[in-house]
Amino acid sequence: MKFAVSIFVPESFNQSATVFYRPLDSPLSNLNLQPFFIHETFQFSYLKFLWTDYFIRLTVSCNMSVMDEYNNQASESFWEIGKYNRSVKRIENGSKLCDSLRQLIETRSDIEKSYAKQLSQWSRKWNDFLEKGPEYGTTQTAWRSVLTEADKLCELHTEVAERLMTQVYLQVKQWNKDNYHRTMMNFRECKDKEDNFRRAQKPWMKRYNKLMVAKKEYHSACKQERSTANQENNAKGDPSVPVDQVKKLGEKLTKCKGEVEASRDKYKAALHDLNSYNPKYIEEMTFVFNECQEMERRRLTFFKQMLFEIHQCLDLSQNQRFAEIYRQFYQEINCGDCEKDLRWWSNIYGAGMSMNWPEFVEYSPELHNITKTKKPTFGSNEGITITGIKHNRESYAANSDHPPAGSNYQKQESYDESLNPFGEESDDEDIHSDAKHLVKDASQKKNAETADNHNPDSIYSSSTYVAPPPYSSITAPTTTTTTTTTTTDIKDADGRNPFGDPDSDDWLDDTTLVDDNRPGVPVRALYDYSATAPDELTFKAGEMFTKLSDPDELGWCKGRKDGRVGLYPATYVEPL
Repeated sequence: MKFAVSIFVPESFNQSATVFYRPLDSPLSNLNLQPFFIHETFQFSYLKFLWTDYFIRLTVSCNMSVMDEYNNQASESFWEIGKYNRSVKRIENGSKLCDSLRQLIETRSDIEKSYAKQLSQWSRKWNDFLEKGPEYGTTQTAWRSVLTEADKLCELHTEVAERLMTQVYLQVKQWNKDNYHRTMMNFRECKDKEDNFRRAQKPWMKRYNKLMVAKKEYHSACKQERSTANQENNAKGDPSVPVDQVKKLGEKLTKCKGEVEASRDKYKAALHDLNSYNPKYIEEMTFVFNECQEMERRRLTFFKQMLFEIHQCLDLSQNQRFAEIYRQFYQEINCGDCEKDLRWWSNIYGAGMSMNWPEFVEYSPELHNITKTKKPTFGSNEGITITGIKHNRESYAANSDHPPAGSNYQKQESYDESLNPFGEESDDEDIHSDAKHLVKDASQKKNAETADNHNPDSIYSSSTYVAPPPYSSITAPTTTTTTTTTTTDIKDADGRNPFGDPDSDDWLDDTTLVDDNRPGVPVRALYDYSATAPDELTFKAGEMFTKLSDPDELGWCKGRKDGRVGLYPATYVEPL
């Protein structure tokens, strides 16, 4: 029975569609029967779309016979005329699938590159934060391990993106080019297989068409025979029909029966001819189909191989470098030592810092001895004395990340203005004038003594010396010191003047930083340190160099790094 079916599909497609149907041959054309859902099976022969605002209405004609459904599937058999086109279409689809696979690989490669770029940007941002932020010690190193993991993972994902494009993408592109040759309208492989199918099917198609003609003639003859037989029976039962007419109907019926017999024989002969040719037809069609199958087998095998290649590129769990990243990541976090960090902070910024505690100083009119840090100690503690001090106070550098132990600044003791023999400190001109006279007198006396007896034991009775400011890791108060040197018989062990030529400044050089090629102790830097003075070393956390001396009273060691000797804070390194 034929039905007219109306299918109402919601626009959102979130609900099941509802189907209303009615018999086509029913006199009640407006009758709507109970609806059923769209998942019922139909064989649609006609489809029409009517668009509205809220739903789509599909009006179709369908055959509800289950047998007709199976018959319709049988009519789509590969052996039917022209139904080989699906096998030909599959070849064309193979090339399109190659393009789709390349697009898939390229898109995944872009995702890997984008992820690697985001990891790099993220790592750079938080590295800057750690450089400038308040975190310190081994905990800062643990922070950096997270960023190190991101940097190494960035490298791996960049390699994944490159491998996808070089190892897989290019192979698919080349294989597609080698196996599918595009012509003006289609692929050459498609045209070849279609021609082969057509040649194999052509003889069978001729026999089939002949069979269909014979079948049509036979069915037409049978229909005519039945119609004539009915007319004859009706005429015989009707007395009003002349006998001649009944006789003619009988003759016509006899003739129809003869045509039925003849058409039946012709139909059977055509069918026999077709069936006898079927084995050859099957053989030739199967041969061409197997060629299509073999071509598709190559494509499927190649695609499987490429998918394994993609798996190999993406499976980082099999990459030894990937496993090593997270082993090292765990170890660096595990090396975090809060007690060590607290001790470091205490020594650098807290209760562990050194302090020059105030001591009782007896009043004395004598001038104070000058002491210098990080300078060689000469033959005697006697000698250079202070005659005038001028202080220019400046603030220390704020928020310094460097330990005060690294400072070479030596605080000056408080000075009583009444002890200054040259008058008020605020009068710079008087101080400089007195200093010039002292220098002049000392020079004249020295020249006179040298000219008289050339006595090597004679040295200056007085001279003026302006002490250079020491290198410091912080901005220290600027002190202009005017001193008078009253050294009497200052000699070293060899009887020579340790100050050398008074007209030369060579004795001011810091000989403690000369590399004497002595063996040292290897150490590793715990933290980054940037030199703030020419005699200091710069290093990064994790770098190794050589310690040449133990810490002094200010917490500084002498070391050698990259062939250069310099000073560094003792608490910034650990021995190996």
